[in-house]
Amino acid sequence: MIRAALFLAVFAVGAYSALLGSNECTWGPSHWCSDRKVAERCKSTDYCTEQRLGVFAKTDDLLMSRALLGSKQCTYGPAYWCATRANAKKCGSEVHCDKVGYADELMMSRDLLVGANKCTWGPSYWCATRSNANVCGSGAKAHCEKVGYADEMMASRNLVGANKCTWGPAHWCSSKEAAVGCQMTDWCIEKEAGVFAKKN
Repeated sequence: MIRAALFLAVFAVGAYSALLGSNECTWGPSHWCSDRKVAERCKSTDYCTEQRLGVFAKTDDLLMSRALLGSKQCTYGPAYWCATRANAKKCGSEVHCDKVGYADELMMSRDLLVGANKCTWGPSYWCATRSNANVCGSGAKAHCEKVGYADEMMASRNLVGANKCTWGPAHWCSSKEAAVGCQMTDWCIEKEAGVFAKKN
């Protein structure tokens, strides 16, 4: 008995879902009005004619309804409205643009390209030289005074290997002059390295 009830329930759901959408007259006005024969079959000719939809639309209505999206500049939004005062006035958005500003006026007070002003590059530029820091203002100068200037630090440091005494035992013990100059004579004698090696 339970199996029979279950079978009937499944069959009813399956039959209903097979029918769902099979009647084109349930598809709505975009389908009904797409063809005169469909409108007749779905008894929607009067509706399509009154609403001027699909093939029932008049040519001038059709042209108006198919205007390209964005063909009216005032639909572009704030980027267009606030580009200039003239745009804002034309689109009735002056109140909004007065609050956020007008792009053409803002651009006149800024560098046109991001990064065109080298002082916006930050500490790596400011502190490369004292002259950069001076040009970029007191904040840049104060920062660089704390961390130092790259050109001055490089000048005060020897490059790796510039001091021959950092070359190690191969150099220290290569001659008596090198050993004395690097203060490694005792070490070279003790290790019997280089010119200080015992001769057999």
